[in-house]
Amino acid sequence: MRTKTFGVLTFLGLVLLAVPIVAQAPPPPAPTCVFAFSKDFCSTTLFDGTWGIPPCTFGTTSCNNLVANDATFSGPLVSSSGRCGEDPTNLVPCDEAPDFFGTLVATVDIRTQRHTSCKARGSWDGPFRLLDSTGASFASGSLVASMGMGTHRKTSCSDETCSKTCETCHDAKVINPNYDWQIGTEGTLNGRVQSGPYAGCSFIASFQGDFKANGDSRGPETPSPRWGYCGTIEGALSCPCNAGGIDPAP
Repeated sequence: MRTKTFGVLTFLGLVLLAVPIVAQAPPPPAPTCVFAFSKDFCSTTLFDGTWGIPPCTFGTTSCNNLVANDATFSGPLVSSSGRCGEDPTNLVPCDEAPDFFGTLVATVDIRTQRHTSCKARGSWDGPFRLLDSTGASFASGSLVASMGMGTHRKTSCSDETCSKTCETCHDAKVINPNYDWQIGTEGTLNGRVQSGPYAGCSFIASFQGDFKANGDSRGPETPSPRWGYCGTIEGALSCPCNAGGIDPAP
């Protein structure tokens, strides 16, 4: 009896193995409406927070770098005047969402070098909010950025595909006898809109610009009372279809 049962089960197992398994097709991507936005980002400052230049040793390296916790980075987003298009006689505004604007307020931590020859290279990051004219938050997300690094540099590509204006790996310099520093920065904003005409949309943006920071011959120092900043932001809002209420100005 056991032999017969085992044989039947073995036969059924072989039949099941012979039956082709139909893979379930993955679901299609959700339809999305994308609005590109283009903003100027000047009249912006970095201030407050807890700053210091604490001694630190890592392996055989002695570090003496500027670090900060919970500094405030704040400034208004203003629609840019740029235009784009394939037909140079019929260009359209780069900013497809001029009604997506406000004041960006981020709380950031900062780490930047003072102990190397290529000073002021580092990073900064933290959460941000976008505030409307009443001071209410309508969007939030995270900011991540490098500091003092020139990423727009020439690679091994041919002359036909390389930019004619390139940076080096170091994008920071002393700009006057008072040892004020100009420090380039590049980063991303990743966020979501909670209210307003773009409620429910997510967005990712790239930003770049320059800090003007007080310092000394060894690099930037604690803001006294603040660092200035001016730059640009280019990004895209990804919005769920049939959300309603979204009607960007032309």
